[in-house]
Amino acid sequence: MSMVKLFVHGILRGGGYPAKLYNYERFMRGFSTIKKKEGCITTGELLVLTKEELDQFDIVEGVVHDYYHRFMIRCVTDEDGVVHDAWVYQQVVDKDIKESMLGVGD
Repeated sequence: MSMVKLFVHGILRGGGYPAKLYNYERFMRGFSTIKKKEGCITTGELLVLTKEELDQFDIVEGVVHDYYHRFMIRCVTDEDGVVHDAWVYQQVVDKDIKESMLGVGD
């Protein structure tokens, strides 16, 4: 079975390997997301998943609705300092997730 890696931060954390994502900062834009920023470190976890589990995360993150997109990054696990290629989610900038997902402003 082929496994994939996913770097998570925010509410998706829990049960993964502690890891860091360099040159990105975590910030809130309705919901937690990341943005590229030289010198910053985002702490999170590295999850090892099946492709089917990753597809489920895509549903939770609203990838099909363009709320978040998924792309490859390199993160480093805390325990051993190993660099991993992993997927990460980033909020789509032109979407107001809070309003569209939570009905805020209705």
